[in-house]
Amino acid sequence: MTKRVGQSDRSEVLLGVFPGESERLRTIRAFQAWLNRPLEVVTTFIKTDVPASYRREFVTRYLSAIVDAGLVPLLTWEPFGFETSSSASPVRSINEGRVDDEIHQWAELLRRWLSGSSDRTVIFRPAHEMNGTWYPWSAGHGTTPEEYTRMWRRLFEAFSDAGVPRERVDWMWCINVTAGTRVDPFEYFPGEPYVDWIGVDGYNFGDSQSWSSWQSPEQCSSRR
Repeated sequence: MTKRVGQSDRSEVLLGVFPGESERLRTIRAFQAWLNRPLEVVTTFIKTDVPASYRREFVTRYLSAIVDAGLVPLLTWEPFGFETSSSASPVRSINEGRVDDEIHQWAELLRRWLSGSSDRTVIFRPAHEMNGTWYPWSAGHGTTPEEYTRMWRRLFEAFSDAGVPRERVDWMWCINVTAGTRVDPFEYFPGEPYVDWIGVDGYNFGDSQSWSSWQSPEQCSSRR
C-alpha cells in the first residue's frame, strides 16, 4: 500500500494480501504462517450486481471475520450492473441518479456494519483501475476525467448523507501501472478531500503464463 494522502513520510508500511476468490480465512492464516509475521490488510472484491443476500453475507460475515482476526478489510467495490441502458456506463448511471437507491442500500449496509463494533474499519476502493481498458467505468470505455471525478464525489457524498462514519472509512483511489490508454491517470483524481489513500496496481504473474516472468517490486510498480 502506498502513502495515505496527508500522512508523513514516516508512516507505517502495511502488509496485505489478496487471498484469491476464497472467502475462507484459513488461506490468510496459512500465508501468515509462511511469512512468519502477521498481516495488516486483506484485499477483497465485491461486484455491485450480486444478489442482496450475498451482499449482506459478504459484509456481515466475511468482513467481520477479517476484522475479528485483527485485520483491516480493503473493499474493492466494482460497479457492475449499473448500466441502465445499452448506451449508459456505470459512471453515467451514478452521475445521473439512476442508481441512487442501490447506492443508498450499499451505504446503509456498511453504516450498520461499522456501527456494530468500534473495532470495525474499512478501506473502501471503488471503481479502481479507471485508466485501463478492461472495466466499464474506465477511460478505455469512454469515461472522461470529468465524469469519473463527478461520480467519485457523488458516491462519497451519498455515503456521508447515509451516515457512514467518515473516521471509520478510508477512501482509496487506485490506478493501474499499465498505461494502456495513454491517459494521464491523475486527471481522474477527485481531490484530496475525497481521498485517503493512493493505490497503484502492478501485477507479477511470475511463470504462471507463457508470456510472463518473475519481476521485482520495482518492475511491477514502473509505469509502462
